[in-house]
Amino acid sequence: TVCDDSFNTNAAGVVCNQSGLSGGSLGRAKTTGVGTIWLKDVLCTGVEADLTNCTHSEWNRTDCYHQEDVAVCCGAPRQSGLYTECLPCPPGYFSNASVCLPCPPRTFSNVSNATSAASCVACLTGTVSTSGSSSCTVCPAGHQTIVGSAGTSCDPCPAGQYAKSPGAYSCTVCPQNSWSSPGSLFCLPCPPGEMSNAAKTMCIPEPLSACPLGRFRTSQLPFPSPDPRDQQCFGGISRTLRLAACSSDGCRLEVLKSKKWIPVSRASWTLAQAQVACLDLGLSPDASTWYPTTSPTYSYVTPPADCTLSASFLCGDAPKTSLAECIMSVGPPDQCNATEVVKLCCGLPLVAPMAPGVSPNDCRLCPAGMYGVPVAGCAYCEGGTYASGVGQTACRVCGTGFTLGDFEDKEFRPWVG
Repeated sequence: TVCDDSFNTNAAGVVCNQSGLSGGSLGRAKTTGVGTIWLKDVLCTGVEADLTNCTHSEWNRTDCYHQEDVAVCCGAPRQSGLYTECLPCPPGYFSNASVCLPCPPRTFSNVSNATSAASCVACLTGTVSTSGSSSCTVCPAGHQTIVGSAGTSCDPCPAGQYAKSPGAYSCTVCPQNSWSSPGSLFCLPCPPGEMSNAAKTMCIPEPLSACPLGRFRTSQLPFPSPDPRDQQCFGGISRTLRLAACSSDGCRLEVLKSKKWIPVSRASWTLAQAQVACLDLGLSPDASTWYPTTSPTYSYVTPPADCTLSASFLCGDAPKTSLAECIMSVGPPDQCNATEVVKLCCGLPLVAPMAPGVSPNDCRLCPAGMYGVPVAGCAYCEGGTYASGVGQTACRVCGTGFTLGDFEDKEFRPWVG
């Protein structure tokens, strides 16, 4: 027997026609069947010549009971091999006088008993259909109909394009400085300081032109970023403390004493002192702003060849906000040859927060105490010179009787003016 799951009048017509009988409708059997239930989920269009040509479950694989056996009522036998009546072609098909043929892809027919291909109507732009369709499907937003599928399915918009409304024939390329992923309904704008690539599939950094002299970009301040004249780093607001001999992993820490820069000894040096030194230099104590670590790092290097003195700081246990709160001592002339000196890594320069909508790639004024230099952006004024305003292109020489960053006492003082 056959299970009645999904079995309809189309399938009943196929059974009757295959049996040489006319008609075809669902009936009710007087008794239940016995033995094997061979098929279930039989789906026919009504034009099949044999029930096995319809879609159905795998043979002898059902979960039905004989109470679900299907029954079919047929009409009078067909005489002498001739049909006693003609069956109508279902929607999506048309007759060629002997069999029903499907409407081709990208067309449809919503009427029964169509007698020619002229009944198959072309789908509208932005809609698709497969062979034998009774209607066309509107492509959803984010899709188009012109790529690869020959109008039989809706293709997602490729990355860099979008379709904001259903029924799009083709997708639209994203505007400049925006991007999209496949199947997008709209494009996303690139953040400040970035632009879209040529394919509009991602955002990339904007190409940067040189800032006018006296201005800098925060996105152009990798650490260390040495002053081209004396290898000092950006952002140092202290004129009695500096970073020198910079390399990829840090700079030698030096302090100004008696008009001479001397290295800082490793004696008594701690992480807390490294953090305070970064702040004195106007640099972030969080090295993760440029380096994969969450605090300033420090190591020790051999003193410079011309070293005759080195300084050390005694800061005690209480927290400090500046090395000026510590006691600085200068070692004997031979101390440079007996110990190593501090090599310090800080974060990016401490600059004022940017206003909403301002890009790190926008040119900004160099802060007071610094002046503009080509390519590098900003450098701080040398000892004996100053810049009292922002955006300065040169530092001014101190007048007679004035000095900066040169102290004769034993205690270290940061430059704060």
